[in-house]
Amino acid sequence: TDRLTLNLGLRYDLDSNGHSEKTKFLPWLPGGLPIEKTNFAPRTGFAFKINDRTAVRGGYGLFYAFAPNDGVQQTEGYLHRFENQIAYDGTADFTTVSDNFFGWFHGPKPSFQASLQNACDVVNRTTNCAFRSIRSGRMRRSR
Repeated sequence: TDRLTLNLGLRYDLDSNGHSEKTKFLPWLPGGLPIEKTNFAPRTGFAFKINDRTAVRGGYGLFYAFAPNDGVQQTEGYLHRFENQIAYDGTADFTTVSDNFFGWFHGPKPSFQASLQNACDVVNRTTNCAFRSIRSGRMRRSR
């Protein structure tokens, strides 16, 4: 009818895992990071015109988030994404790194400023850069 509009769609999200050219080389990372190429997301929607001044609209769609361990990735300086998370529970806006590699992420995602403090740049190397020891495989911080 003239009062009902239906929409169907398909969205394709390609996350290419782009990287900065000025990022510190981290030899323990494998090469050839895989690219997720199957993120097809169907969408549907409707609009129903009740009268000349009122319409009811609705929709549904699938959405793909970033990598499942994005919170862990935010604590390292070699990734291209920054996200902010503000916790109202009194926890600090930074993470801690323990000696054990597995389970070393604790706390919320860091704030944008805290993320920048951990960034590793080969041109202007920061003093708080997180890196993995090649010999022991443990996380360390440069001073």
